[in-house]
Amino acid sequence: MCAAKPCTPVCPAKVYEWEEHDKKVLVAYENCIECGACRMLCPFDNINCDWPKGGFGVKYKYG
Repeated sequence: MCAAKPCTPVCPAKVYEWEEHDKKVLVAYENCIECGACRMLCPFDNINCDWPKGGFGVKYKYG
C-alpha cells in the first residue's frame, strides 16, 4: 500500500481516489484519459500503463 498516495491528487480524470473508510485506493480505470501523469509521478513504480493496440485508446493521446 502507498503511504503517500501521490497518484490520487495528480490524476486529472480522478481515476485514483483514497477511500478513508476501507483505507485503500479505489481505481476507476474507465475514467482514464491515458495522459500518463500517474505513472510519471508514482515514486513507488506501482502503476503500469499498457496503451491499447490498434488505435483503440483515447484519440488525443499524441497531441
